[in-house]
Amino acid sequence: MDNRIGVLLASHGRFAQEALNSLKMILGDIENMGAVALEPGTDLNGFVEIMEDGIRALNTEEGLVIFCDIFGGTPSNAAAMILMKNKEAKYMAYSGLNLGILLEIAHCRNQSISKVEEKVDEVLPLTLKKIELAKSGVKSSELEEEL
Repeated sequence: MDNRIGVLLASHGRFAQEALNSLKMILGDIENMGAVALEPGTDLNGFVEIMEDGIRALNTEEGLVIFCDIFGGTPSNAAAMILMKNKEAKYMAYSGLNLGILLEIAHCRNQSISKVEEKVDEVLPLTLKKIELAKSGVKSSELEEEL
């Protein structure tokens, strides 16, 4: 099994799986990463079980990072429950799953869990950027003409 830190993506619906598929499209095959989906009708305890199954499929000896889609939703609440159950394990969880953070994490998972945490903390604010036409030097009227 891969000795890199395990990564589990969790979301409402298939967002996490599709984010993982997009990551694989860019980087190729990625080991020791998985995704789980919260489906309609699944309650919090049921999703905790689904996440625990996803975690068991990963090598977590070096640690585990869980990325959830939104804070306060069932996936992040389930992640919090898993962290509480595994206080002695090297587990971390974040909300705000996006492809930018996954690209960064994919390249540093062979380091210590504390280094991964530092990288996430460094990169997280940079993964959300505002797109403004004024900054690109293109006037909106020019853009509309091109479209």
